[in-house]
Amino acid sequence: MTNQQKHTDTPDDQFLKEHHDELSRSAQRAHWIHSPDEHEEHPGQTLATRSHEVIQRWAEERNAEPSTVPGTNRGDREGVLRFNFPGYGGDRLETISWEQFFKTFDERDLIFLFQEHMKAGNQSNFFHLERVGNDESDERASGSKASGAKASGSRSSGEKGDKSSDKSSDKSHERKH
Repeated sequence: MTNQQKHTDTPDDQFLKEHHDELSRSAQRAHWIHSPDEHEEHPGQTLATRSHEVIQRWAEERNAEPSTVPGTNRGDREGVLRFNFPGYGGDRLETISWEQFFKTFDERDLIFLFQEHMKAGNQSNFFHLERVGNDESDERASGSKASGAKASGSRSSGEKGDKSSDKSSDKSHERKH
């Protein structure tokens, strides 16, 4: 079996074949990462994955903990998913286990859009969780700021000193359609 044949058999490739027309333009154009050993082609590049290993390694490299927004849970279901970046005002977030995070991630059929580095080369905390079926009009600025600044009204970037309210934007991080 050739490397190309192995590559086309990844779960992400199967997912992309099944859902291509349901993905936002950002998700379609992103460089898809299938394993923790793959990386950006250049700083500032938008990456995408559904790989638990890639997501967990990215978060752990930034000392970020899987979290949820308190008050957004529905029964036994976790609420809005986030990462708590130390020192960036995540005191209102509730830490959850990786098992809980990925169970919810998979149940909601989410895609993890992210950056490893900003265009200037320093580490980026930018990420965006997107649902399959998200239309472009709802996508807003996902991945458009190389600085890792706020995107889609969320505190995904971990920008210090950002005092904007999360209340109105908590649900914008995960699109429902």
